Amino acid sequence: MLKWLFRLIPGDVLHPHQYDLKEYRSMLSKRGCTITHEYLSKPGGIFNYVILVARVSV
Repeated sequence: MLKWLFRLIPGDVLHPHQYDLKEYRSMLSKRGCTITHEYLSKPGGIFNYVILVARVSV
C-alpha cells in the first residue's frame, strides 16, 4: 500500500487522513458497530472504493 508515501507529502490538504480498510473496520468496531456487508464498489489501480455497511450493536 502507498499510504506511507502519501503521509510523507506535507500539506496534503485534500487527504489529511490516510486510513486503510483494516483501520476503518477497527474504528467502526471500537464504536460498537458490526459490519454487515462489505462491497467493492470500484476497483482501482492504487485505491479501491469500498462500501462498508454497519449496524450499531445494542
